[in-house]
Amino acid sequence: MSVQSNQYKQILKTYWQRPLVLLLMIFILSFFVYLAMGKTDGNVIQVGPRPHAPDRIERVYTDSDTPKPGEEKSIQTYTEFLEHVDPQDVVALNLIRLNVNDPLPDLSPFQNLVYLDLGGFELTDANVDQICQLPKLDALVVTQPRLPAGALQRFGKKVSQLELPALTLEKYPDEIPQMSNVKLLALHLFDAAPEILENVVQIPQLQQLTLSVNQNLEAHRRQSRTAQAWDYIDLNEQQIALLRNHPTLKEVYANWFYMDHVRKIKKSAFLPVRALPIMYSNNKIKAISGTIFSMVLLFSIVSLQLWAHFISPAARVVPHYLVPHRRVAVGIFSVGVFLFWFALLRYGFGMLPSLNLLLFSPAVCCLFVIAQLSGKTYQKWLTVPMVVSLFWFFLIFSNQGFKAIASTAIWFLWGQMPILSLIIIGIEIAFIFWSLTKLPAVTDMVNESYTSMPALSPWDSQRSKQFQWKKKNRLFFWFIDHGITGLKYRGESTWNMVHLWRQGNTFRPLAVLTFFLLVVFFGLLFQGIRCYFTSEELFPHNRIPLSVIFGGPCGLAIIMPAITWWQRRKSLEVESMRPVSRNDFVKQLYLSLALDHWLAVICLIGLSLFDAPRGVTEVLGMFLLFGIAAPLWLIGMSSSVLAFKRSWVIVLNIIGLLILPIAFFASIAVFNNSNTVGGPEDVQLLIQMALAAIAVAIGLNVLMYFATLKREWG
Repeated sequence: MSVQSNQYKQILKTYWQRPLVLLLMIFILSFFVYLAMGKTDGNVIQVGPRPHAPDRIERVYTDSDTPKPGEEKSIQTYTEFLEHVDPQDVVALNLIRLNVNDPLPDLSPFQNLVYLDLGGFELTDANVDQICQLPKLDALVVTQPRLPAGALQRFGKKVSQLELPALTLEKYPDEIPQMSNVKLLALHLFDAAPEILENVVQIPQLQQLTLSVNQNLEAHRRQSRTAQAWDYIDLNEQQIALLRNHPTLKEVYANWFYMDHVRKIKKSAFLPVRALPIMYSNNKIKAISGTIFSMVLLFSIVSLQLWAHFISPAARVVPHYLVPHRRVAVGIFSVGVFLFWFALLRYGFGMLPSLNLLLFSPAVCCLFVIAQLSGKTYQKWLTVPMVVSLFWFFLIFSNQGFKAIASTAIWFLWGQMPILSLIIIGIEIAFIFWSLTKLPAVTDMVNESYTSMPALSPWDSQRSKQFQWKKKNRLFFWFIDHGITGLKYRGESTWNMVHLWRQGNTFRPLAVLTFFLLVVFFGLLFQGIRCYFTSEELFPHNRIPLSVIFGGPCGLAIIMPAITWWQRRKSLEVESMRPVSRNDFVKQLYLSLALDHWLAVICLIGLSLFDAPRGVTEVLGMFLLFGIAAPLWLIGMSSSVLAFKRSWVIVLNIIGLLILPIAFFASIAVFNNSNTVGGPEDVQLLIQMALAAIAVAIGLNVLMYFATLKREWG
């Protein structure tokens, strides 16, 4: 027993003897302290659905003869707006009345308007006619409770998304059953009678209901016509039954704090209707992201140690060498999972969903490692979609991504889907267990291949005759080896040698781009067929933002060059002994690494510019910042794998270079918060920061290039 105990102690000792493992452990402990002691509420975002604008909302004020003091230069009037914008191009409009007597402007030029927000207008019958004649209008926000008779039912037949004060429903209860097209209703409950829900449930096709108390409640409290019953949401059994028995209602969003913590009403009382919060703490979303990232770091520690032990000569000679190392790794991983599990429970997540979140990234990472290193063709083809799913999972739990899936995500995190959670946990554990059983054989196979001549070497003059994809179980190489026949060894051509170096990489940006284009094509095809039979819109208004959809390939294009060249470091040590000058060798490597970032450049430019109409100067600033400065900085950051030899130095340098620009721009945003957003000061500052960032990024690449030139490769 003492011998076995000493053996486990020796194995544990190898963990803290590696600087890279200690560095990763520091980050993991930092995340754990943040989760265990951080705030579990506050910093909220609104997840309760409201009428959604498909594009940028144009905010326009009425043409008032006496504008409010201080607003003469900061507002955009209706006449000024029409002078530089074509009304046919406007799909989302927010009209705000400056003075009480300002009439509603003419809306007839806006024939493509989908979203309309009317701030403070007292509508007449003529105004209602004009609004209902807009052919594409589908989302309407009305803040004035006084409407003419018949307006409510006409709006309800016209739009599917409606937001208005509850007093309007009380005034015209007979019109509510005629609101046949409304599927989303956002209701402001200020000064509403408790019986308002009896009116709401008469909407025949209602699917989503958002109940909110007016933000100006305290200012208007003295002017209330009734005793205020909606300071907080407190529904009785009859009101809950009204919502529960509605034939089409699926979700009700409100502030359920009083019912949860005082009356102890469970969410199951509303089933099959989901009772969801109207606000959700951003700290909980950050806790999820931090936990997933911590699990990636923990998996990296365990996998690095297992890999180092499994490729050692003792793994082949010593009997039962692998078993204790695997047990120690599983023990360390299990302790980390349980510690983070208890930390996550502080945030109100269910026990099973918390375990789902903890095991997700290790399961995906296990599959990625096995698929990438295994000789099985079908497993290699799973590499790209697995990596993309991991990035999408990260991006979904951003603010915009979380809002797009808020109802399902919150319901799942509360533990209201236990069967699904158990199935996912079983799959995750099976993947991790399967990878642990496969890892010894895979490491042995990879170690044997690395001891031979480095594969895909650009110095091999016979490389063009080696068709890897024609060999047995090598069909996957066609995907990454396509086009090699057109290149041949030419030592005097730097450009040709750069292409040969890049042909030796398993990461091909063009292949990744082709894969995503195929996904988009078949996704649109499937969506088109489904919409044809269901009569739904091809592009729904509540679609996931572009930053979430294309964030996966963008993240993949950013990190994969560094990972790919990290894997080639061992072969580069052999290649450095070729009869070539150090300057030519480093120049070829650096240019090859830089060219591997072209997909990241496209993604960064697209995500920064394909957002909303901007001025020419602002577009130029965004292009300089994201199209030139950011890619140059990424190249300098990724070149750490070439400039340094020690793994922990590489990781520390990459993390430092990643945090530095984030901290810099965050500090600039804090010091510049007094300026008007989108004003000339912001645009001028953007240009200045972009030019400065380009200069700093160029300097970083010069430093990293000379560091690569001076390093020892042996």
